[in-house]
Amino acid sequence: TAPTPMPCDVGKYSPSKNSTACTDCDAGKYANSFGSTTCTDCGVGKYANSARSTTCTDCDAGKYSPSTGNAACADCAAGKYWPGKVAVACIDCGVGTYTPSTGSTTCTICDAGKYSPTGSVTCTAPTPMPTAFPTDFDKATIAVSVVMTTDQSTVSNSQKATLKTSIAAASSVNEADINDFSVVISSARRRLLAEFDMPQRRLASYTWTVTCKVVSSLNSVGQPSADAFSAAITSSLQANFATAVSDNMGITVVVSSITATDTSRDTASNTPPVAAPTTTKSKPADKGLSAGMILGLINTLAIGTSIFIYIYHRRARNLLTHDGIMAKLERLGELNQKGLVSEKAFSKQVTYWNDQLEAGALAGAAPR
Repeated sequence: TAPTPMPCDVGKYSPSKNSTACTDCDAGKYANSFGSTTCTDCGVGKYANSARSTTCTDCDAGKYSPSTGNAACADCAAGKYWPGKVAVACIDCGVGTYTPSTGSTTCTICDAGKYSPTGSVTCTAPTPMPTAFPTDFDKATIAVSVVMTTDQSTVSNSQKATLKTSIAAASSVNEADINDFSVVISSARRRLLAEFDMPQRRLASYTWTVTCKVVSSLNSVGQPSADAFSAAITSSLQANFATAVSDNMGITVVVSSITATDTSRDTASNTPPVAAPTTTKSKPADKGLSAGMILGLINTLAIGTSIFIYIYHRRARNLLTHDGIMAKLERLGELNQKGLVSEKAFSKQVTYWNDQLEAGALAGAAPR
């Protein structure tokens, strides 16, 4: 008589009829019942490190198993941790904490005077402030303009040099800090010499526009800001320039305006050219919506409503997808580390959500 067929033992399987022997389940798989025709992958957060397994083992604290069918759990990377068992992913160390080693179950708080961003493997001391600043770290550029009238119709190079010296002296800056110096003389006009009690004579009067740029470090001139530097130059020129020109050049001038403007942050204008106006033919006023337009609006609203309902239900269905459950597990880990959830509740919740992940994997649900 033919031998009586025997069912495969636990940890073994026979995938087809007429088999003469049973096959051991591979590592990472298990069979927990007699007569199995296939082996089952270990779920996420679990492993089976040997063949012919009848069950899977939870990953230890500090380790994780992100997929099914694993023969071993991986250590959490440096800068990450996991405080409990059955981990599918590790959590970054929070701000102000760190862990330099792999397989960590907790993170270490940074020492006083040090800091760290999330996921750090070490803490860093802040960069110390320099004990002395360079003299040109805060250069300011001040555009200076002085408009004055005098009876001089021309200006020589030596007079320009003297004017430059006078501006430097009157504004209390170094002459080497004055750049782009220029003098422009406008056309003459005549005025009465009333101050000399000679109304019968008229004297030609000329307008000189002196412009330059003062480039200097705020630290070197003792000013807190470029605006304050501009105001100081304006005030000093108004008080001293006319006297300085008279003393240095021997000519009398009447200053009509003095301006000093901060141009340190000026940039080229990127304003697009204004388009020329175009002439369009006027259209007759609309007489209202036609029946076709109303029907089109109704159809558009109906399609938009359908799309909204589809997206709403789609998002609701995806709340418990792979990523959603992973987020819940990470949050549980954070609460556990802070002592805000009991070990019993933590273990129960982790087991439940990992069962949900395993059920989704066995059903062939694609991770999202």
